[in-house]
Amino acid sequence: MMDEIDKNTCVRFIPRSTEQDYIEIVNRLGEGTGAVVGKPGGKSIVLLESSKILNDLTPAPVMQTLMKIIGLPPEHIRPERKDHIKIHWENIEKGV
Repeated sequence: MMDEIDKNTCVRFIPRSTEQDYIEIVNRLGEGTGAVVGKPGGKSIVLLESSKILNDLTPAPVMQTLMKIIGLPPEHIRPERKDHIKIHWENIEKGV
């Protein structure tokens, strides 16, 4: 997935040597998947879990997480989403 971003954008992923700002991608059982949008500075841990219950090491979740850490959040959490998305609450079953 990193190769796809390298090949199709100006973003480059390189192995860390002495950089102060970097990401560490880890698979920790039971911690789920998560990343901070953009560059918080220092060490930033990216969680991608693969277990019997959850497998986020497939292409779509990995690409979504990589896009998030380079500053491109998912469309559904953009600040202006309410300008483009209408939720039909009447179609959502109560208690779900």
